[in-house]
Amino acid sequence: MILHAKDDDIIPYNFATELYNIALSNRNTTYQGNVTYHLFESMGYGHMFLYKAPELPRLVGDFGPQGR
Repeated sequence: MILHAKDDDIIPYNFATELYNIALSNRNTTYQGNVTYHLFESMGYGHMFLYKAPELPRLVGDFGPQGR
């Protein structure tokens, strides 16, 4: 799972997008799980405050073993 905020002023979100594309093209579907990417709009989360996103618990729960 890749989580990134558009208003991250440390790591540009296009790096996360590139990482996602690389992960998708290189994963082994036999033994590796899904690759998901959640890009958060500019909501003041910046580089360190994605934990404040109200949808984060649902996203993490959906990603976990019970969500697959």
